[in-house]
This record gives sequence, structure tokens and C-alpha cells, in this order.
Amino acid sequence: MFMEKREHLAILDIIKICCAVLIYMRHSITMFGCTYGSSLADGLICATTSPIMVCFFVVSGFSIYYNNSNRNLLDAGELRTFYKKRFITLFPIYILVHMLSYVLVENTLQQKIYSTPVELLGLQSMYGGLFGISHSGATWFISSLLLGYFIYPLVQELLKMNQRCIYLVTSVIFFVLVYSEVVMLQIFGVQPGYVNPVFRAMQVAFGAALCMAFTEDDKGNNKKAAIMMVANLIITGLLTVFALHYKMGIEYVTTPIYYYLIAFAMLISIKFKPRLLTKSKLIKYAGSLTFYFFILQVFLWRLSAKVCGLTGFESNKGKLLVSFVLCVALSIICKELFDKHAQKYLKNKLLKK
Repeated sequence: MFMEKREHLAILDIIKICCAVLIYMRHSITMFGCTYGSSLADGLICATTSPIMVCFFVVSGFSIYYNNSNRNLLDAGELRTFYKKRFITLFPIYILVHMLSYVLVENTLQQKIYSTPVELLGLQSMYGGLFGISHSGATWFISSLLLGYFIYPLVQELLKMNQRCIYLVTSVIFFVLVYSEVVMLQIFGVQPGYVNPVFRAMQVAFGAALCMAFTEDDKGNNKKAAIMMVANLIITGLLTVFALHYKMGIEYVTTPIYYYLIAFAMLISIKFKPRLLTKSKLIKYAGSLTFYFFILQVFLWRLSAKVCGLTGFESNKGKLLVSFVLCVALSIICKELFDKHAQKYLKNKLLKK
């Protein structure tokens, strides 16, 4: 059955671009010894890592719901197509990174061989200790995203079955995510886990729930969105007071706040669609590069160091210029010369009627 293609969300592209650049800036500090003028600025950039990664997963859930909500994922055919499309999107670049890591990543051959079965199955995010092994420092994102994609059809259809529960579902997810970071770590010393696929899958579900609430009424009635936003704001306030009461660090007080800010950004993306941005091919293309821009940084810093040494661009500004240009170039090359063709081949093989 023909499905009408929904309007492209340019603001969502801008959000992804900003997040990708901030992740690059953080890595340039920690992996390449760069600085952005002061220890305060560097500290603020590094502190954005956690909320930015949350934003990436929320945006993923938001985008999937936006593009698939009119499909019945309880239908076996639609479900197969959904999973095939996710496979086509992730598999080529994932395998390329895996193969390149054998040559470009400094781990022992034994480590690479032993970690291969786990990596090929996309299970490395289940084991936090693998974060620094092989390419897992980058591909944990894909590994965690896989679980989010796996449960997404169930999440979508459950939300569509009982739309009145959207506020409750979203608030429960929101509470669990924030509670795990704010309370469990400080009170019980239990680390929720930066790469934990369960929490990341919940963030994907959170994004889908936000999109449902913000798009269900196409007549301009924002009542659903307003109710959910107020409910989440109340939860945010209560958890913040709780955190302050137990004298937790400021980073834990801000945890619920950035979830609210991400939700607000999603609302802006769905309600604010300036024609100039929506029609911009540059913004759309740059948004499509963000995935490669993030994943390929696992190889970027050693390559940048060699280029800087050969060209003499060894000042702070020179290192930033070289590494940024290289990252953009690698992203374009990967997309245009490899991934686009690999995805086209897989689409012809897997989605041919």
C-alpha cells in the first residue's frame, strides 16, 4: 500500500548537526589534546557528552515514529520491511568500520579475534568493559541502537492501541531514566551505564512517545503536547528538589532538565517548519552525514596526528582545522563511495517486490 511521504524536518537535521559537532569538540579535547580557549570552556564542552548522546537516541526514536507511524507493524510483511530497512541502514557502515579496525585500531590480534563474534552480533554494548576494545568506542552506539530498533515496533503499536496512556508511558520512561542516573548512582553506587542498551532503548521509546504526542492532532490543537510537557516538568521539578535535598552534585541536578530541553527541541522541530530551512539541500545533506561523522572518529585522531605532523599544522588551531576537515571528508567519502552503493545493492536484494 502506498504511504504518503511526510514533510522533512529540517530542525531535526540542525539538532543532529549541532550534537555531532559537539561530540567532535569533546573528542578533540580528550583524544587530540585540543582546547577551546579555557579550562572552563573545555569543561563545559565535555559535560555535554551525556545529554548529547541522550539526544541522539531520542531523535532516533522520534524520527522512526515520524516516518513509520502510518504503518501497521503488527502486519508480518510490514514488520519484515521495517527490520530490513534498519538492517540496510546500519549493516554496511558497521561492517566497514569492523574491517578497518583490524588495520587501524591498536589492539592485540588476540583481542580482535576474540571480540569479533560479539561485535558481529552487535552485542558489545552489553559488556561495558569492551568500550575501549577494537572499534567499540564508537560502534557501541549502533549496538545499543539495535535493541531500540528491535523493540520499536512493539512500542509503536502499544502507543497507538491506547493513546490515552501516552502521558503515563512517557512519564514512567522519563522517571526511570532520570531516577537511574540521579538516585541509583548517588545512593547505592550503582552505575546505570553510559553504553547500557536497555536505557538507550528506553530513550528511543521516549523519542517515539514524544513524536506521537506532538503529531497526533494535525488540526493545530497542542493540548496533548502541553499536558505531557507539564507532567514531565513536574517530575523534573520533584526530582531536582530530591537531588538538592540529598546534596548531590550539580551534574545530577541537571540530568532531568536536559531531558526536558530535548523534549522541547523535539516540539520545536515538529511545529516550526520554515520553508527556507525545509527546502535547504545543504542542511538535509549535512544532517545525513552526522552518523558517519560520529562513527568514523574512531579512526580520526591517529590519522589527524599524522597529517598534522606532515603538514606542520601542529598548533591548536591547525589541529582543529585538520581534524575537522578530515572528519567531514571521510564522512562524505564513506557515504558517497561506499555506503550509498552498498545500501542500494541491499535494497535491490532485500526489498525487491
